[in-house]
Amino acid sequence: MLGGVCDKRCHTDLRGRNGSRTPRLPPQGGARKRPGLATQRLPWLATFAGGRFMSNRLSTRFFSLTPVAAVLLLPLAASAITTVTAPPPMCGGEAMPVEPPYKMVCALEEGISVDSPQDQGDKIRSALERLTASETGLFFPKGRYPVSGDLLLRTGNVLVGSRVGPTNFVNPAPKSSQISETTHSAKNILVDRLVLDNIIIQTFHSQSSTVIRGNTFQNTRTPDAQIRISGASVVTGNVLLREPENPGIGLQLFGTRNAQVEGNWIGEDRSRRDARLAAARPAPSDAHFTRALLSDGSLSDVQIRGNHVVLSVERARADPPHLALLPDVDRLTLDGNFFGVINGRDDTQQPSVTLQAPQDSIIIGNTFAAVPLHLTSDERETPRPTKRTSVIANLFVEATVDTTQTTKRWDESGTTPDDLVFTSNRFAGGEPDCMLSAPTTPVAAMTYGEADNLMQGTGEHAKACNLRHLSIEEAHTRVPEWARQVSPPAIRDTAMAPRAPQPPLSHATAGAASVPRSADGDPPRSPTPPMSPMPSNPALIDPTSLAEPEERSWTTQWFERFYELAASIRSMLTSMFGSR
Repeated sequence: MLGGVCDKRCHTDLRGRNGSRTPRLPPQGGARKRPGLATQRLPWLATFAGGRFMSNRLSTRFFSLTPVAAVLLLPLAASAITTVTAPPPMCGGEAMPVEPPYKMVCALEEGISVDSPQDQGDKIRSALERLTASETGLFFPKGRYPVSGDLLLRTGNVLVGSRVGPTNFVNPAPKSSQISETTHSAKNILVDRLVLDNIIIQTFHSQSSTVIRGNTFQNTRTPDAQIRISGASVVTGNVLLREPENPGIGLQLFGTRNAQVEGNWIGEDRSRRDARLAAARPAPSDAHFTRALLSDGSLSDVQIRGNHVVLSVERARADPPHLALLPDVDRLTLDGNFFGVINGRDDTQQPSVTLQAPQDSIIIGNTFAAVPLHLTSDERETPRPTKRTSVIANLFVEATVDTTQTTKRWDESGTTPDDLVFTSNRFAGGEPDCMLSAPTTPVAAMTYGEADNLMQGTGEHAKACNLRHLSIEEAHTRVPEWARQVSPPAIRDTAMAPRAPQPPLSHATAGAASVPRSADGDPPRSPTPPMSPMPSNPALIDPTSLAEPEERSWTTQWFERFYELAASIRSMLTSMFGSR
């Protein structure tokens, strides 16, 4: 029974309880013929038009009842089928990625040349300006693009590189140029999979997210930060390198709020790391940072997760080296990162990870390889207190953890003994006097607590100085519930990798949210607080060793050939009869 037309096997001589006629359906065991192909694909079409299903074909009554509806709806149906099966757009022989909400067109169709000795900077700027009204950006197939001058992005402008080979932007000038925003209110900006020679990225976003993903930064000739973000940006899957002749800052967070820094390789990529570990003797590195990770100004609601950060100390330095310096942090999650040293020297001070006056923060599941963790007071005239901060389930390899923040009082206006706790950390290597330490206090009860901090392998309690020993149950009352089940990272070597890499995005998975990580060979981590969704996250990809292009289905190949044939016929007809 469909659209008021009854099959001869149904009976309308029965009335329902409300007096209306109720059809009697065929018996459950009765044989039913399979609907025709058209009715399988487009049942909504027949229903909307008032037709009905026949045994193997669309009823002719469908057309006779509502011919106007049929004529109007058939093109829509054909369009829907074409949309599902149509291949991705092509550019320079490559399939362009499709990743809403981002829109892009082929750079070659906008007059930009690949592998040309001519500078392409002006052409790129002109194309971006033309595309501003439609909030669209550019896709660049693999190759080399000389680009002088700054590139300013507006809402919807994206710069996206190839998935099958390096897309290399080269700035030949002696000073680094930058990719930046025109206004603080620009939205939906993406810089993805570019190899940037002597080009840096700066964003100033305060509300919407700018995504900097899967890029490689090298040959940066100025000491300015290779990536500098302010506001709610997403920085993921990038590789930042500093050659010996080009020292400077890696990633700088400037008054950053609601940002995500995840899965970046700072100082080396995976291939360089593997080559270094396999070498019989130290080799020159590309990790010559003055600061690998630096915050300038306050930092709040920031997640720094799964990054691999190393610093070279091949030469002595006058100032104390900081691998990471993060002052005045609020609600910081420092989770699952690796911090290490390349080519360390005995006559130099160990570079440190330093957090100044952290509040409502958690430092969990990180590896500190020959890099101590310092929790200090800030440098204000009236020091800001450390509040409600946990150091839990980290691994320290030839490294220690300490705080210089003293407890002043029990009330909430200052730092209390309950505001900082060290729980379930593991220590390996080295023989320092104190693995964990805090300032001396006049009263022993006026210091911080520690619990379940052990030496890796032996299980002996790690030596703690000026700290109160707590039971694990008491310590757990001071850490978030989700963090209590997290285990410290396993020791693999003193240059451990971060969390296991995720595969590069395919067209089908573009736009997915972050995927939980796990240590190499370890079970997945326990649940963590939800991160705000990211447009996509290739996590720990290595943009310098991109995957082979994925195999296209036969339908995609058929449509490509069909479109090529149609284009050839159209070109032939135009040449014969002219265009109208």
